[in-house]
Amino acid sequence: MCNIDRKQFYRNISSFHNKIKEIDNHRYLSWEHCYEYFYINRKNVDYDYASLMLSFYLASWGMYRGSSFLLHYDYQIYKTMLKELLDINLWDKHDWSQIIKANEIIEEKLLLYKNNKENENNEEDKNKISNTLITKILLGIFGCTPAYDRFFVNGLKKHNINNNKVPIQYCGDSYIGIMDLIDRCKSSFEFPKISLKYNENIYYPDMKIMDMYFWILGKE
Repeated sequence: MCNIDRKQFYRNISSFHNKIKEIDNHRYLSWEHCYEYFYINRKNVDYDYASLMLSFYLASWGMYRGSSFLLHYDYQIYKTMLKELLDINLWDKHDWSQIIKANEIIEEKLLLYKNNKENENNEEDKNKISNTLITKILLGIFGCTPAYDRFFVNGLKKHNINNNKVPIQYCGDSYIGIMDLIDRCKSSFEFPKISLKYNENIYYPDMKIMDMYFWILGKE
């Protein structure tokens, strides 16, 4: 039996998604614009435009605030990363082994900028790209993993996903745990089917649905 309450699940999803439905140009739409572009153009990518789309989505979702190293650069820092990343087909898939490869590409390419001398006073760990940034990139492009930010991780804690590891980590254990939870939800009740606001032929991937559910759960 699924250990997610059906009513709470629908309520959390609606609480998040209603912002998109009810408010024109809400920042949450930045994910839809980004995901739609990559989903449709995966075989014919304009890397300049794609980099701009990705950077604005990341800015809308909080990755350009504070002392982020991204503030030192323009949107074109993603072009080389995207050329390698998009060779991995992660749309509509839950393949952790392929996601590991994607993680490595993102970290390798972005560390070149993060470790630049201009960022010598950056207090962040210079040898690592945060899991929050990595997963937000993967969510925006492929929709293959939730974004492991503070509220999402808080939500995971309430379901004991990650085999009791503290702190909650972005790893194979938690990813497989979320996949298992998706399967149990689908066997217990009708899983939400949400189309993009401006393209009814493209639907939210399962991991985006879980991202919304746990984000609201953790925020509350």
